[in-house]
Amino acid sequence: MPFSDLVRGAGLRGSPALLGPGPSLRLGRAIGTLFRRRQPASQTVVLGRSAGAAEAVVSEGVAAGLVASGFVVADLGVVESDDFTAALRRGPKHPLARWPVVGGVIISAASDSVGVMLFAGHKPLFGEHLSAVAAIADAGAFATVDGGAVVAVDRRTLPTAAFSGGDETEADTGDDSSDDNGDDDDDDDRAGASA
Repeated sequence: MPFSDLVRGAGLRGSPALLGPGPSLRLGRAIGTLFRRRQPASQTVVLGRSAGAAEAVVSEGVAAGLVASGFVVADLGVVESDDFTAALRRGPKHPLARWPVVGGVIISAASDSVGVMLFAGHKPLFGEHLSAVAAIADAGAFATVDGGAVVAVDRRTLPTAAFSGGDETEADTGDDSSDDNGDDDDDDDRAGASA
């Protein structure tokens, strides 16, 4: 099945069989390539997932693909959507506040499928951006950059205040556009199980 068939509204979604280790790696490389094209100097992508074996498989593959694109992956592991969003917004008290984050990827499951949602800064990506990722994955035209690594961010060792909603600031992705999905309101600034 082509990756273009996995594009669904706010993310890419497919069965665990379709998004196994190989396809997940390919998807991660495509996401990394898109992020690399958008922000060539950026170094970090935040990664989170919901609990579940399928999400773990997809997360591992996506992380490996992002590393192959030269990104440091700040892996939050199993994370609530509010904590994932806080990591993308990186308020001054957040442990990732000084990391040069281009965006994030959150992986979740619903019934019999796994969803992958992408963010530029803290804004979810839709439509043409998801189609571009699918086209890159289908074509296999990946950016390969040295220097990537996975850094596990263990939330249990961090102060709770680091993930609180206070003192949030806009993520600086170096992109001067106000929004990547075409709407200017912040009502859609959420990650979650609807990927």
